[in-house]
Amino acid sequence: MNKKTFTVALIFLCATLVWLAVNLVWFMQDGKWSEIFVPVLLVAAGVYMVYSEYHKRKRRHVEEVKKYLK
Repeated sequence: MNKKTFTVALIFLCATLVWLAVNLVWFMQDGKWSEIFVPVLLVAAGVYMVYSEYHKRKRRHVEEVKKYLK
């Protein structure tokens, strides 16, 4: 897991969740389904980004790999 990329993905997920909450309030007032479609897709993308970044293997440093190649 790359901590920096994971943090960016987590921030993106939180921001899209807030945006979805705001759009849900607007949906309750207007009832337009078109206001919900894009935020739901972005939340799904954020969940996928966080999940895939969390389950990545840690990369080895170049110097660690070089000692096994000799």
